[in-house]
Amino acid sequence: MSEDQRRLELGRFLRSRRVRLSPETVGLQHFGMTRRKTKGLRREEVAALAGISLPWYTFLEQGRDINVSDQVLESLARVLRLNQDEQDHLFFLSNPRRMKEIVSDENSITSTPLRYMLDQMSLCPAYISDEKMNILALNGLASLVFGPFEEEDGHKRNMIWRMFMLESYRVLVIRSRNIDIDLCFPNEPKEANCHE
Repeated sequence: MSEDQRRLELGRFLRSRRVRLSPETVGLQHFGMTRRKTKGLRREEVAALAGISLPWYTFLEQGRDINVSDQVLESLARVLRLNQDEQDHLFFLSNPRRMKEIVSDENSITSTPLRYMLDQMSLCPAYISDEKMNILALNGLASLVFGPFEEEDGHKRNMIWRMFMLESYRVLVIRSRNIDIDLCFPNEPKEANCHE
């Protein structure tokens, strides 16, 4: 996704969340007006509740190239009543590097839908790693197959380090790779699977 697309998507996302809230939901009262032309909250209402200026919020919805602080995003998330997934999406759209920080944080993994999905995969070993192959979380079966990563710290949680430094782990990975090849090509002679 390009920067322009990301900013436009941020604007669409904010509008969609603004429209789904009624003034009553956020504690605003109607004074003599029985009907509103605008569905949901108005931009000025969101800006006022979030403690930011109307032009600044308007720029966000218009997808303009502005830098927004974490404090502003957190305030908008509170006003728009965003759940955790929506907050993560908001932070990602405002700055994709922020999302990498969220996903790389082991503590955030344990409370995310990713952790829930991991726990539901009880019939196969599954784990979540960062871009450097550090294990952030794993399910029970993966813990049995690959070892108790939860008890390890630092470099010992790294899959690459384990592959090169632990003989038992290297044998396990090589053996599973051979099984994968045998399952993918059951009718091929073993020599055909070897390349020099």
